[in-house]
Amino acid sequence: MADADETRAFLEEIANGTARANARILGDDDPCCAECAGVEYVNLQPYCGTDRTCQRVLDARALLDAGQGTCIDLAAYDAGAALAVGKDAHVLLETTGDWTFHAVAMIDGERHDPKPTESGCGCG
Repeated sequence: MADADETRAFLEEIANGTARANARILGDDDPCCAECAGVEYVNLQPYCGTDRTCQRVLDARALLDAGQGTCIDLAAYDAGAALAVGKDAHVLLETTGDWTFHAVAMIDGERHDPKPTESGCGCG
């Protein structure tokens, strides 16, 4: 069985692969970040027909269609949008507790938390 660090690294690789795919998916008319797109931030919910959580990672189109996503979905969108315009960006999973993580987008060396802010979107 994998330990928490291995699981975090695995999820981070998936998130970064999704960010790279999002860079190819997103066009000039797409919002510069998930917050500007009006995507709702939601906490991880039980999936897979059980009471346990199963992390899924949505690409940009699926996220926009769903209108909501977890931190990993939003961070992958934000990093992908930044990559699409030539910025240095990746997703970082921060350990927040035992087997719990929070995804943020690192864009040009700055930490961008996908949780909504009171000031709203600042990229567009």
